Amino acid sequence: MSKIEVNNLEDAESYQFDEITECWTNLVSADDYGVFLGVCAYGALPKGTSPEDLAHPEGEAELFHVIRGNGFVFLEGNEVTPLRAGDSFVLPAQPNHQIWSASEDEPIVILFVAMDGKRRG
Repeated sequence: MSKIEVNNLEDAESYQFDEITECWTNLVSADDYGVFLGVCAYGALPKGTSPEDLAHPEGEAELFHVIRGNGFVFLEGNEVTPLRAGDSFVLPAQPNHQIWSASEDEPIVILFVAMDGKRRG
């Protein structure tokens, strides 16, 4: 039987993805399946900033689940969609998107699974 690797968010290092997003990526990486899991905490948009200003594409589709907080997701070509704890959604690869908190005091915290579908090994 193979060993199970357990990682804890509190032990993981984060990085600042953009001016409002702190991420803990690769908490779990399953290269054999072309997938990895992480958590991001998104702050509010700075005054005078639109979601389009911070929007970015990803190379792979992503599944999201809101762990805590309220906010919004912008997907290029679509309306802005409100989010709250317990919501789950999928973003396709490539279109520009951005997530942000509805609160200036509390981030919206989201678990994500990114998958490029390419089996390795």
